[in-house]
Amino acid sequence: MATSSNPPAPAHRTFEFFTSTQVKDANDLASSPSIFKNVQEISLVDSSSQGVVLADIHGTISILDRTFEPVTSWAAYPNGRTTHAVERKGILVTIGEEPSSRLPQLKVWDLEHLDKKSPNSTQPTLLRSAAIKTTQPHPVMCIALTSSLSHFALAMGDGTVLLYRHFDQSLFSGSALVKPRPVMEGTGEPVTGLGFNDPNEAGEMFLFIVSTTHVYSLPVGPKAKTQSPTVVDEIGTDLGCAAMHPTTGQMVVAKKEALYMCGPSVRGRSYAYEGEKTAAYVHGHYAITVSPPITATADSSHPTVRNFAARLFGSSARPTANPENSNIEDLEDAGPDISRVAVLDPELAFVAWRGAVSGGVKAVFAAPVPNSTALAPHVLTTRGNLVRLTEVPIQTMIQTMERQGRFVMALGLAKNRGVDEAGVAEIHREYGDYLYGKGDGDGAISQYIQTIGFVRPSYVIRKFLDAQRILNLVTYLQVLHSRGLANADHTTLLLNTYTKLKDVDRLDQFIKSEVQRPPTSAQGTDAPDSASSLPFDLDTAIRVCRQAGYFERAAYLAKKYTRHEEYLRIQVEDAENYKEALEYLRGMGEDATEGNMARYGRALLEHLPDETTNLLVELCSGALQPKPTAALDADFVDSPISARLLEPPTRSKEKPAKEKGKEEAKRRTLDDKPSMSSLSQTTSVVTSVVPSPARAPSPPPPPPPPSPRQFFAHFVAHSKQFVQFLERVAEKRWGQSVNSLGVVNINPPNRALASLESELPEQTAVWNTLLELYLTSAKEKTKAIGVLRSGGDTITGSLDVKLPFDTMHALILCSTFQFTDGLMLLWEQMGMYEDVLRFWMERALDPSIIPSSAGLDLESESKKASRRVLVHLEQYGPAHPHLYELVLRFLTSTSELLHRHSGDITKILDVIEREKIMPPLGVVQILARNGVASVGLVKAWLMTRINESRAEVESDRKLVESYRTETKAKLQEIAELSDPEHPRVFHVTRCATCGSSLDLPTIHFMCKHSYHQKCLPDQDIECPICARQHSVIREIRRTNERLADAHGVFMSSVADNGFEAVASAFGRGILNRKPDEDNSGISVVV
Repeated sequence: MATSSNPPAPAHRTFEFFTSTQVKDANDLASSPSIFKNVQEISLVDSSSQGVVLADIHGTISILDRTFEPVTSWAAYPNGRTTHAVERKGILVTIGEEPSSRLPQLKVWDLEHLDKKSPNSTQPTLLRSAAIKTTQPHPVMCIALTSSLSHFALAMGDGTVLLYRHFDQSLFSGSALVKPRPVMEGTGEPVTGLGFNDPNEAGEMFLFIVSTTHVYSLPVGPKAKTQSPTVVDEIGTDLGCAAMHPTTGQMVVAKKEALYMCGPSVRGRSYAYEGEKTAAYVHGHYAITVSPPITATADSSHPTVRNFAARLFGSSARPTANPENSNIEDLEDAGPDISRVAVLDPELAFVAWRGAVSGGVKAVFAAPVPNSTALAPHVLTTRGNLVRLTEVPIQTMIQTMERQGRFVMALGLAKNRGVDEAGVAEIHREYGDYLYGKGDGDGAISQYIQTIGFVRPSYVIRKFLDAQRILNLVTYLQVLHSRGLANADHTTLLLNTYTKLKDVDRLDQFIKSEVQRPPTSAQGTDAPDSASSLPFDLDTAIRVCRQAGYFERAAYLAKKYTRHEEYLRIQVEDAENYKEALEYLRGMGEDATEGNMARYGRALLEHLPDETTNLLVELCSGALQPKPTAALDADFVDSPISARLLEPPTRSKEKPAKEKGKEEAKRRTLDDKPSMSSLSQTTSVVTSVVPSPARAPSPPPPPPPPSPRQFFAHFVAHSKQFVQFLERVAEKRWGQSVNSLGVVNINPPNRALASLESELPEQTAVWNTLLELYLTSAKEKTKAIGVLRSGGDTITGSLDVKLPFDTMHALILCSTFQFTDGLMLLWEQMGMYEDVLRFWMERALDPSIIPSSAGLDLESESKKASRRVLVHLEQYGPAHPHLYELVLRFLTSTSELLHRHSGDITKILDVIEREKIMPPLGVVQILARNGVASVGLVKAWLMTRINESRAEVESDRKLVESYRTETKAKLQEIAELSDPEHPRVFHVTRCATCGSSLDLPTIHFMCKHSYHQKCLPDQDIECPICARQHSVIREIRRTNERLADAHGVFMSSVADNGFEAVASAFGRGILNRKPDEDNSGISVVV
């Protein structure tokens, strides 16, 4: 159970915001509407969207028009009576009694559609009809229906509460009416009120249940987690004294001492309003209470009763209200019974109207006002009189409150009733005038501040020009500036007041406060602060501050109004505040940062080398993210004096200056040209808003980051930072890096950027410079090797990871810095293997050319160099045989080399012979060119070569002789076969296919193979045995014929070895083929 211990609010203020008039019959202006004459037969009256619903004790329901004339009537409960009715969206739900059943009857009517099948032509369609079944028959005490028709609830006499879920779906579908579920079992405690609130922002909806002692709430929405009611408070009321307040979503519980507002989980505010209450109604924002009838006497304790008696009897008649001194007849003669009616606003805690009506109150309902669509509460008395309560205009209500000095209540009323901002500001102005007249300057200025934007500032300023109120004027002007509504005169006045007060702190705070100016046609809300709108000349102010030495104020003004050049000049040249300048550059965007770093980069590197290097890396790698700087410094914004100066004395809707400063700084563009990040953000916003066509063209690639080459000159005296700058730019911009072990890694974060043709010169410049810096440091030689190794193919294999640098530039650097390992790598990549060998040959022949050769053992260095020649020969020789001839000449150039490498010479000669690199005569010519080598050195080798040559000649001679003998035999055989006078005798007696004896018919071939005719395939004119051999020969000849026309293949063969190719062509008959030669194969005779 959730309860509230809040005591009732003070007694209500009473106003006359309603006027009461007697409603007359349309045909008889002297009497009330005729429909209400037999008021004792009326069972209920309620409002609906179709008109006033009236039900009588005979079971008839009528719909009344504006003049309270029946529009339609029908017998809803024949011979019975209607006890309850509620209407939503043209659907009328009624509860009634019929003689034929002891159970209450639930009926649902469609007021917008008539029942064509009914004999009564005005009867609406009956959608559903069902009996309300419970364990024991009990009457229905009260009902409730949601505005969406989704839920319907009713309470029985024993305290049972039934809930119909999905009530609307059962009405408009073919299914029967849903069965109710009891949500509260009967405990004997009667239920006196039911009500649903509209779903709140979280989609929660609750059923409120009021009994004589408790108020319960039950969640009934789709997100409800509990199925049992929860006690809200231990207060209750009588039947009819509870009603739902639609604007607050709370249940109004009327008791003798007060009105209580109960929410879903806790009791809300309560308002003290003494007096017995027999009924409570809700109309719009108001709650209407009705008291039981009492006798009107002039000496009543209640002023409403006294006033009613005075109007009824006049001042001379003063009946007594003491029953002890009067009998029954005297009481009747003393005056009629009256009922008090009060209209209260529970939200704003005032009584809008109270009065008395003759007799008791039968019902209170809403009905249209004549000539208007507005609804007004109507009070139907037990004597058949109908009183209309018409609300006065809202402006009249506000003026009434203002005349009584109830300005706070008037402001609440204006905001509650939706009065526009101008109207609310007018109330603040009048409230300010009221306080100003009472001498409350602080309270008055707080109200005038609320009128900024609606009341002319001069109206307020004239009231506070005297010296005693200057502090109030300062407060007003500060808020006027903070909202961007001040002009040059207001600024001048504010500065004069600061000067007069000698308040340097406030003057400084004013300079460093954010000014939000309303947008104009040429400048939107996102435009930066414009210096042209300032009440003073910005350039002059900055120059004067610089000349006077107020660099901080000058820098702030330049920074606030985006004078980038001025700000940087002040920070770097005047204040020497390099850190602030660097931070400002970081927030300017790529274009502005690029130009200013080119100008001030050297000075910044001199004082902040690491921080400046980091900024340059971010700039050149495209990772620079502008950081907007707030116009208000944190030191000033966070200080207590700032909060006191910038905030008005009373509550305001304006945001604090610090938050406003941050938001303004976010909107402000920090540079005249858009940065890369802003362009990308703009592109993303446009593409998300504009619908893309089916085949939208791809957007153009973003421009590359600034070139790092323009900043190289700044690092002349900062080689360490220079290396860091180049390495980090290469890694972040192109994903290229080399670690301390010389391992190169390339993983571009943006492949599109890295593949741009314009990026190649940048990459080359970076790695050329890095290579030079690596060579200047002995510790970075490993990285230099890694860079050079990745530049191309080496003898060890091809590397996929390549760094772009100028090979010739690298060659010059390695030569300049005498970096031998680098020279070797570059010569290998360029295929200059002969240069590698000659490099070591030169050192072997003259070791004195080695750098820093003083103190070295020249002979030992010569041996190392000659050994390197042989090592490289083993690497390069297999792919480049001509290098063996070069090394052979080198090893035989001096007697020392010849003696040192005599065994290596023998190996070289073996390779030359094995690979047929040179003929023996060529080797002899090389050895004989000088007097270093003797014939004895190669005597054994020459003898071996001569013997091999002789053996080859003898083998070739024997082969030629065998070919001649075979050719002669073949020619003899051909001649015999071609001679028709030389018969061929066949001695074969068996078939070559089946092996059996030959018998006629027999086929003989000239190849001396014979067959049965039946053993040969049809139409076969060749010997099957010889045909397989001849087919191979024919295929070879056809291949040679095709090769004769393949001139490209022949020319490539000639290029490799001309003599061998021509000789092979003649041997295969390619070059000596006759066009008319018969190549059909070997002839046969059958």
